Amino acid sequence: MPDRRFVAVAVPALLFVVTGLVALALLRHGASQPLGSTLAIGTLSSLVATMIASAWRVVGVVRPQPTSTNPHIAGLIRVQPKNALTPADWMHVLQTAKTEFYVAGHSLGKWCSASNSPEFMSHVRRILDSDGRVILVMLDPLSPQIRRLQLATSVDYTRRIDTSLGVLADLTAGLTATARSRLTIAVLEDHMTLPYMVVGNESRLITATYLGSTDSDDVPCLELERSSGAASAVYDDFRKLAETGTAATLPPAPAGAQQTVESNQRSWRGLFRS
Repeated sequence: MPDRRFVAVAVPALLFVVTGLVALALLRHGASQPLGSTLAIGTLSSLVATMIASAWRVVGVVRPQPTSTNPHIAGLIRVQPKNALTPADWMHVLQTAKTEFYVAGHSLGKWCSASNSPEFMSHVRRILDSDGRVILVMLDPLSPQIRRLQLATSVDYTRRIDTSLGVLADLTAGLTATARSRLTIAVLEDHMTLPYMVVGNESRLITATYLGSTDSDDVPCLELERSSGAASAVYDDFRKLAETGTAATLPPAPAGAQQTVESNQRSWRGLFRS
């Protein structure tokens, strides 16, 4: 933009100077001749017209452009439809998490699906074993919201929640007691307590609202820097949701997984005794 303004101002100014010099030369050398005088007067008239047009153009170029009335959201990385994010985009948030990872959703079904659950459990264990914290929030299997969602979307969230609880049972069975204390799995019973989805880590947060009677992936999805005020507002509300929820009742842990954890713990204790 500065280059365009420079050209818009400099070119008319240069033409103005050149035309003025020509007009003065004609007036000096041709004032005694009728033709020269007429030509000089015509040139001066053109000069005045060019000057007025150039001045008008310069004013239009250098005049400040109207600023947008849309407020800028500090910390906003991007806005895009929820369906524009690929499974790899969501998983990247978990893969890059170091000290914290958190999710709020209807069922955590995509995280705990057959294709994603191995990597999901692996990274959650990595974060917890590194003294990090993981918070997972979803609907209770008996939440009245599930019936409304099934009528609106024809999706059976109860089955997805049961699948997720089974995956989380496998996950917790492979954790030490210390790591387990840093994992929060909360379920929400009230149908009004989950108005949005959240996925985030210590550096960024992604959120989108849930619609009242439909389940559309065309809703806008905000990606925010975790340190921003906008992200903090969503994060603080999410933490309150997790606190008001109840601890999820997980199915019995597989005996083999629990025995493996206990065996590893005994091995480490024996190593320190020796």
